[in-house]
Amino acid sequence: MAENTENAADTENAENAENAENAENQSSSDSDLDLSAAISPELLKSIEEAQAIPVPEQNTFWKLTPILEVGAKEKRFLGLFKRKAIKDEEIKELRKSAINTPGKTQIEIKKLQKNFPDHAGLMMLSAICQQGMIRNTSNQNKTVGALERATRDAALSLMSDGISLYNVENFLNIYYGYIDRFQRKQLRVYKDIRHDPRLDRHCQKVQAALQVLDYLSTDKKKTLGILAHLKKKLKTSHYTTLFKLFHIGIAAKHVEQGRPKENVEIGTAKEMVAYTYALGMAFARVPILSPLVKQILDKVPSSDRSLYMRKVSIMATQHFMLFRIYLLAGDRPKMAAMGKQIFKENYTAVQKMEGQPIYQSYECDAFFNVAIITELTQGLYDVSLQEQMQAAASKAIELVIKSDMSKGHIFTETAKKYSQKLAALREKSTGIETPNTDQNEDAAVD
Repeated sequence: MAENTENAADTENAENAENAENAENQSSSDSDLDLSAAISPELLKSIEEAQAIPVPEQNTFWKLTPILEVGAKEKRFLGLFKRKAIKDEEIKELRKSAINTPGKTQIEIKKLQKNFPDHAGLMMLSAICQQGMIRNTSNQNKTVGALERATRDAALSLMSDGISLYNVENFLNIYYGYIDRFQRKQLRVYKDIRHDPRLDRHCQKVQAALQVLDYLSTDKKKTLGILAHLKKKLKTSHYTTLFKLFHIGIAAKHVEQGRPKENVEIGTAKEMVAYTYALGMAFARVPILSPLVKQILDKVPSSDRSLYMRKVSIMATQHFMLFRIYLLAGDRPKMAAMGKQIFKENYTAVQKMEGQPIYQSYECDAFFNVAIITELTQGLYDVSLQEQMQAAASKAIELVIKSDMSKGHIFTETAKKYSQKLAALREKSTGIETPNTDQNEDAAVD
């Protein structure tokens, strides 16, 4: 699956970001308005809350630290102090009651969490209960606050070695529900302040935060599509089975050593790697799950080419997401730095694939990503560097056409479109206008 970005719109945004930044600086220097008695503290608080988006770099509330269970050595050392584990049957009953009686179940879960504070299953069930308890409330602020806490708990559950299709599905349900309610809150605040000239700068910041939330919500269809695909692939009996980080590492090791058919928990090592890659692509689209993505990537070695190309594909998805967030914020320095990182990581992968046949989309992603980031960063770097990037990207696209061994050569058509775009960029840099070429964004999606 390739990370697909709205290239034409984003390129224009990148070229205009400097103007937006200059306008903001001018606005700041013109007037830091005295928002004194006329502006209510409640409104100012609402404005601040509307900007507290779920992006760790911008909101420390979302800088989450994974909570892993005590390791095997520590457990043996604790000996007699080791607590009796929660039975699977008890968890199953709690899953049912969390839906039917969330308030009562939450009380029971809180009692259990006193003895099992790091239990991933209890964290997720607590999040489900929190969501259920506010389902019918009319208090919008209370709803957003409860969903924020539920999203945090659900994310921590996944990071606490709690990856399962059941947990992932519930996390996504809670997370996108939170995004939706948060957007509604932002819109209410925006409408309250947009016509007040004293609040122009605050209005611009709220609008930028709203755009980021809108962007994050656009990935919902892709992310839920990945989950639906996995649910079809896996047996129903594995819906609640955990994808332990340890087993992910074991599966990757088997593939690295040429034993892809070895059994690992839910299937063969090859299947485990494929499922993990799909989940990684879904997680990479959610900013607050960055620590979880790192946990997964740390378990996968880079010495095997197929594993390495999957890692690069996941990292690119995550880094393109961050690039878009920086773009919407008009942060040119961060855009420039992330653009270079994306280009370097993917072009390194292209060089490692040179001379190798391309069969899978994850093998092709890096080639297309080099072209995408070259287009998106026009105007960010000096002419010499832009020309070097264009030449390297053109070479990468030529390699796709030469090496495409997929059924029906499905990557060649997309590669030819990128080739036309890169040619247009080169002509534009010499002052020659070229016709706009539309990109089929889903052509490279697995």
